[in-house]
Amino acid sequence: GGGGHGGVGEDRRPGPQGVDAGSAGAGAEAQLAGQAEIAAAVHQALQHVLLIDLQAGVPQPAVDQADAFGEDRVIQARAIGVSGATKATSGITSRRGHGPTIANGVPPETLRPPAPFSGPRPTGAASPSDDPKAAAAPAMPIHLYWGDDEAARNRAVEGLVASLLDPAWASLNLSRLDGNDPAQALRALEEARTPPFGAGARVVLLQRQPFCAAGSAELAPALEAGLALIPADCHLLLVSPGKPDARLRSTKAIKAVAKEQSFALPAIWDGGGQVELVARTAAELGLKLEPAAAAALAEAIGNDSARLANELEKLSLYVGDGAPITSGAVAALVEGHSGSSLAVGDALLAGQPAEAIALVDGLLAANEPALRLVAGLASQIRGWLWVALLEKTGEQDANVIAKAAGIANPKRIYVMRKQIRGRSPERLLTLLGQLLEVETALKRGVEPGAAFRDGFLFTAEAPAPPRRGPG
Repeated sequence: GGGGHGGVGEDRRPGPQGVDAGSAGAGAEAQLAGQAEIAAAVHQALQHVLLIDLQAGVPQPAVDQADAFGEDRVIQARAIGVSGATKATSGITSRRGHGPTIANGVPPETLRPPAPFSGPRPTGAASPSDDPKAAAAPAMPIHLYWGDDEAARNRAVEGLVASLLDPAWASLNLSRLDGNDPAQALRALEEARTPPFGAGARVVLLQRQPFCAAGSAELAPALEAGLALIPADCHLLLVSPGKPDARLRSTKAIKAVAKEQSFALPAIWDGGGQVELVARTAAELGLKLEPAAAAALAEAIGNDSARLANELEKLSLYVGDGAPITSGAVAALVEGHSGSSLAVGDALLAGQPAEAIALVDGLLAANEPALRLVAGLASQIRGWLWVALLEKTGEQDANVIAKAAGIANPKRIYVMRKQIRGRSPERLLTLLGQLLEVETALKRGVEPGAAFRDGFLFTAEAPAPPRRGPG
């Protein structure tokens, strides 16, 4: 009763004063309504998290609902509030270790229970209506990107990250880790099992991932155990510059569930592959390119993918939006030759030392190290010499020649045969001697340009005439 309290009934239960709706009148009802609205607003975010946890398909211990959250809980329509004290509202008040009690004289059977969670269910979370077989084998969004085309690989990575993340939650749902550190590699597996916070997906990006390389045996058990636990709304992106070792157990486990994509650069001697690289890069950037312009860019840039992307963006601004890039635009804006020693070797093989020196001067002006240029030329000429000597002995199997010459791609043997047709092994030995003179001068401190000029001009020998057949 509330005789001495102005219509406010005394609540003798532990905790703050309760309010008797029956004796307080309209003012008390308004106060109760206000308290309920405040409780619902304050605890709305926590209600969302708790309900997701209960409906995420994880078995819950069979305990009293009041203890399921470890705190007091107030059910007010659809609102669940958590506090350290008993709430006096027009609903059911549950306390740790106690069942539901009657608040304000309202029987619990007349109260409407909280409506089931109607918000977005986390991807991969089981529901009573889900098919058990479908829930048992959810999709595993694991991505394996590899290849030495770093520019194209990075574009694909950033495009995937942007498509999966919600920008408002990107700082919480994106992790960038380095696989060179084994601790970070294990951390990537742990974070990939953590559901995303808020909207969008979670992305764990592991650069230089170690799982598909030699020496990953210690990480294999953790990888195999963690792959099956990754939720469908978490994406583990494994990136490496080298090709995965298909013999490893960890590589087989990843490829069985991953979406694999390779980004390989064409060889410096593969002109057709370089033209394809130009066309593919232009398509990725959404640019139109004439065939003659693609050939001109391939000749000027080679397989330098990063420079190629920059030059294409510059050319797109030059020609205007929507206009195709022409060979004239390439000639006007793109300077220099492809940064490789192959053209220099071709000029030397053809007996054109002046052309070779001009190409060397351009490479030196582009900050190409002189000794690296000598090493590339020596490797190229040594390969020609191996092919010429083996063919002279009657060997025709390209695989055998490639293995003896240390050439990884046997298809290159066919190109090299065409290049050295009509050239004697003695001519190739002479070119190796010229390179030895250049290397000696460089190590003695001679200026690089002068060293190449002296080596190519003063020791140059006229090319041997093509060999004639008998008769």
